[in-house]
Amino acid sequence: MGNTGLRPDESAQLQDRDVTIIKDEGSGQRSLEIEGCGNCGVGYCKGMPGAALPYERVHKCKQLKPTDYLFGNTTRDLINTIPEE
Repeated sequence: MGNTGLRPDESAQLQDRDVTIIKDEGSGQRSLEIEGCGNCGVGYCKGMPGAALPYERVHKCKQLKPTDYLFGNTTRDLINTIPEE
């Protein structure tokens, strides 16, 4: 989330189908193209190159379906999983 520029309310609504890994033709670096839903409706953003690898790890670890949420419903839910794990 840190390398995408998404706000917490946008990241809470982010589903796997909203994210695509793209390769920059000029530099050859991979980054994320994100279709985010926020207060102003649907918008697109391009994540920094550092966001591609963590996204791939989360996608592989959780074995996400297209309609699965990448992050929990709230930041509180994410933080509460740390002591449990």
